[in-house]
Amino acid sequence: MSVPNYLLYTKDHEWIEFRDEYAIVGITDFAQSQLGDVIFVEFPEIGEDLHSGSSFGEVEAVKTVADLFAPISGKVLSVNEEIEDAPDLVNSDPYEKGWLIKISPSKHEEKDDLMNFEEYKSFISWMSVFQSLIDVYNNRGACYVILIDPDNKNDDSILSQVEMANRSEVDAIFVGGSLMM
Repeated sequence: MSVPNYLLYTKDHEWIEFRDEYAIVGITDFAQSQLGDVIFVEFPEIGEDLHSGSSFGEVEAVKTVADLFAPISGKVLSVNEEIEDAPDLVNSDPYEKGWLIKISPSKHEEKDDLMNFEEYKSFISWMSVFQSLIDVYNNRGACYVILIDPDNKNDDSILSQVEMANRSEVDAIFVGGSLMM
């Protein structure tokens, strides 16, 4: 999964690259892989004011339709017209030819709310773990997860909890945010 280190990311899987006078926005490699083959993108109007976190369009794929969310506030300067004729660019080249819009940022302080590449890689790694647990639940009708807070003084010994949990019916053990199995 490609996560370029020069971009910033949202929890909704959009990326943003800040240039001198504008910023470029697209969806991440992770997002396009989850969507499947992109067949249509609904763009905002040029000149439209976007607000951080608000929907600015949709990506339609064979599997599903997903909203696009503005990573920061600003005015839409342009849209990637190549995608209208070749929406598969979002899948084949999400960080270069598959960009979606260019905006003129209006609230530069919102940049502080975005994730850097290391934070985003960690975020999607956790999402993958939880997706695996959801798959177990969907297949079996149940999923057994044990969460252990190592700072909780009311917990019994962490070791005894982990030993107790090492049974075949337990799908995952998390200790202080770390996956143990």
